[in-house]
Amino acid sequence: MNEKPDRDDRSSKKLTSSCLYVGGTCFLCVALSILTIILFLSILFAALDVRLGFQSTSFRTLLISVFYAVCVPSISFLAEIIKSLFPWPILLILVLALIAWGPNRIRDLLSSAKFELPGGFKFDGGSAPPDIFRKEMGDAQRAVERANKEIEQAYDGAKIYVSQLRDRYDINKLVGDLALKVADAIGDNCPSDYRLTLYVPDLVFSDRLYQLSEYYDKKGNRVSEGRSGRAFSIRYGVIGRVWRSGVDEIEGELISADDRAQLGSAASGENLDKFIARRWGLTLDEVFKIRPYQSYGAIRLDGGGKSLGVIFFDSKLMNAFGNETLLREKIRSLIRESKLTLSLLEINLELAPWSRIQIFRNL
Repeated sequence: MNEKPDRDDRSSKKLTSSCLYVGGTCFLCVALSILTIILFLSILFAALDVRLGFQSTSFRTLLISVFYAVCVPSISFLAEIIKSLFPWPILLILVLALIAWGPNRIRDLLSSAKFELPGGFKFDGGSAPPDIFRKEMGDAQRAVERANKEIEQAYDGAKIYVSQLRDRYDINKLVGDLALKVADAIGDNCPSDYRLTLYVPDLVFSDRLYQLSEYYDKKGNRVSEGRSGRAFSIRYGVIGRVWRSGVDEIEGELISADDRAQLGSAASGENLDKFIARRWGLTLDEVFKIRPYQSYGAIRLDGGGKSLGVIFFDSKLMNAFGNETLLREKIRSLIRESKLTLSLLEINLELAPWSRIQIFRNL
């Protein structure tokens, strides 16, 4: 009974010694399992007629396969639709119509196009420059029209206020008296068409002169109607030049002898008109209005350290005012004796708090 257990132990040791262990795992058992699986798969593939091996694949061959499997059928499908909807005669007519329409129109059409393609690609041609300019000009035109209406209303109010100022400071009488005294200073040769008026700083714009009074003749009587209330640029004619410079001017010829000598044979007709326009800062239409007046005078009135106004007188006769230098001194003396300068200073102080519109400004 003691020998049987010994035989069992020996058989167990014999079986154990036939395995090859690697880290506690039987290597021979694993190899046998793998071979068994390969054999099973070989029998299965042979039964299903599965070909052995495989073709090598690259990214290029994959793209080609996708192109032929997906893109070509899609393109063919779209081509069939286009051919059915747009036969070639219709396409030919469309091309000819576009050519006749003109490349400029096509460019304008494309430049104003806006579209977005799949993938986030956006095209925004924007509005054609002429359209943008036309729109901006339209907006500016409407803004200017509104501003012009408001300016007209401002001048309407200014005329009412100026009428009150004229009455309060007796401007009409003072200008009439000064016209009479200037005519007396000119002497017996004072022409019958002599006239005098007064300009002051404009009430609305900072770069304009406002005609405060009507014209008065050599007897101090009013000889015009509806001339007061007009506004002129400070760059207009002799009144603008005297206002800006403060230099008095009295001349007996619209075109001086030196200017006529410089012009020579061109001192007539259209060439003369253009010369006057350049010399006096006028338009040709304005030249047509002033050209008959050969003699003129403009003197600035100053007081209290301020420029208060400009008196202006003229005549259609050439050399109508005699000795210009002597007359200038006499008029200066008359202005100092007149109450007109004091009245204009009071008006200027009354209008000082007003803010005027400034259009042009040098930057």
